[in-house]
Amino acid sequence: MSGKVLVIDDEPKIVGILKSFLEAKGLTVVTASDGEQGMTVAMKEQPDLVLCDVKMPKKDGYTFLKEFREKNAKRCPFIFVTAKEEPQDIMTGYRLDADFYVTKPFQLEELYRNMEKLLRLAPLIKPKDEQAP
Repeated sequence: MSGKVLVIDDEPKIVGILKSFLEAKGLTVVTASDGEQGMTVAMKEQPDLVLCDVKMPKKDGYTFLKEFREKNAKRCPFIFVTAKEEPQDIMTGYRLDADFYVTKPFQLEELYRNMEKLLRLAPLIKPKDEQAP
């Protein structure tokens, strides 16, 4: 699999694990430590997929996703990877148009399989300006 993944998380250990694992799988990985920095990186790098925590300083993951969907014409696959596991947290993530919601601790291979599916399907999804109202 190839592509560019943006990892947004304020835990350096998580970022390091994901970066090492995904690069070993052949992906290009760019990172950010909060939602604010994540938006800057996302607009510059135009990732093929985003992995994002929910609870972060400056801008949380929910706010990031809402703004990202508004600003980005391309329908980019998005996965929350977070410790927030209450049903209302998960429903909020899906209401904001996340493709998957993965709770920590997680299995790297399972996360990767979900990423593969999303990256294969991404070219089939129309940009938001071409979708029917």
